[in-house]
Amino acid sequence: MNIRTSTWHTKVYRWFQRDCGYGDSLYTANLCPYMRTVLLWAPLRWLLLSGRIGPVRIPLVLYLSLLIALPAIFAAIFGWDGALSILSVYLVISIALALAGSVVAASYAVKLSLQKIGHVQALDTFANVSAEYVRGVHSKICPMIWFTNEK
Repeated sequence: MNIRTSTWHTKVYRWFQRDCGYGDSLYTANLCPYMRTVLLWAPLRWLLLSGRIGPVRIPLVLYLSLLIALPAIFAAIFGWDGALSILSVYLVISIALALAGSVVAASYAVKLSLQKIGHVQALDTFANVSAEYVRGVHSKICPMIWFTNEK
């Protein structure tokens, strides 16, 4: 399986390799560790260790404490109506994230079904790489990735 080095997930994988000091090959990788790195280890490393937004480092503890303390702060300043407004914003955000996740999952399922029928050529978009990962996990054989600079 060929993946271009210009895709966002390859850039995340390479950033994680450089940041952790791994000496893995820059030309090949296995798909299963690649996906675990892109989906789990790189975001966790960014949140726990890097956590930078521009030049400012924001630790994970600050994110969590702010999310938990924000309704209490608004309750102290504006009364319970302020706290309920923050909680309603949390509810709207969680519903929007659930809807976005369902749209992504539905488009992913349609793309997988179209690939099985043979209407879509396999490219290195993240949905196609994810589909290959699911197939690899299901068959217990993860394919090798070759990084290319082709456009």
